[in-house]
Amino acid sequence: MARPLMALEGFFERLLERPAARLFRVPLQPVQLERRIDRAMDAERRLSADRTYAPNRYTVRLSSADMAAFAGYRDALEADLAAGVSKRARAVGYVLVERPVVVLREDGGLARGQVAVEAAFEAVAATPHADASPSVDGRTAVLPIVETAADAIPPVTLIIHEPGHEPRALQLTAVVRLGRASDNDIVLDDAEVSRVHGRVAPRHGTWVFQDLGSSNGSFLNGHPVTEAALGIGDELRLGGTRLMVGPGS
Repeated sequence: MARPLMALEGFFERLLERPAARLFRVPLQPVQLERRIDRAMDAERRLSADRTYAPNRYTVRLSSADMAAFAGYRDALEADLAAGVSKRARAVGYVLVERPVVVLREDGGLARGQVAVEAAFEAVAATPHADASPSVDGRTAVLPIVETAADAIPPVTLIIHEPGHEPRALQLTAVVRLGRASDNDIVLDDAEVSRVHGRVAPRHGTWVFQDLGSSNGSFLNGHPVTEAALGIGDELRLGGTRLMVGPGS
């Protein structure tokens, strides 16, 4: 029964996107923009040996009429769509090398109801140890991982909930390594946590968590991750330990 329902849903989605549907003046909805962005993300993703990188900049081109319809809340819509990019990347295990940006642009060549999305990897500033250009070979692109100074991004606080312990808070000011071993920057008293479980580092304007090959894995907001950007309100789970991301002081 599920497949017929999915086919029916796909039929109506395609119907709304046809030029004939625009004769009925069906208003373009934000969810339709989200779907187009999702498709562009999948189409333009790049594969490395063990990761899948997703584009972080999306230019959404709309007709003049549709741009006018979104004019009253364009900034909020662009921010919501960018947040949706982060959420979906985490859900499917894609890595974003920069904070995602979505920009709406007017295109006089498009008719009402038409949407064109361009997905791209934001240019990464060169450093003495990194090439700013992605290395591309067929379907594979390896992008440089460039860390930035911690004082260049807003501080955040990790509120750590370990099994059997009172919560404790730690403000991030530098790269930290987390794990059960005593030589970690954040030592976690949790048998389900690996000796060296992961690390958090500032990168491209945000804090990024990276799993360092842990035995039981890492989860961000319930989804397994190997690497992901952290945002206020996120919950990172390592073993039985929960780390809540809050604003810094």
